[in-house]
Amino acid sequence: MGGLPIHLPQGDLIGKKLDIRASGCTYEEFLPKIRAALTEATQVVASGRLSIPITATYKPFQIKEAIEHYQRGGKVLLDFTCAN
Repeated sequence: MGGLPIHLPQGDLIGKKLDIRASGCTYEEFLPKIRAALTEATQVVASGRLSIPITATYKPFQIKEAIEHYQRGGKVLLDFTCAN
């Protein structure tokens, strides 16, 4: 994104109770908790207790399209994985 800010309507963030945070997975204090959290998350998803239908997946460079899709309705996923 070139360091430019992302602008989202405040009502969307507040009304949806969104919480945007940077990933803490690289911090040493969280490393011991990751395996337990992944195990628990896997069990919840496998049991069917969690269902979050994603209607589209976007790469970070497609953020504008992702926001537009979100505003039209539907859950979107931002994919930050790097293709090798």
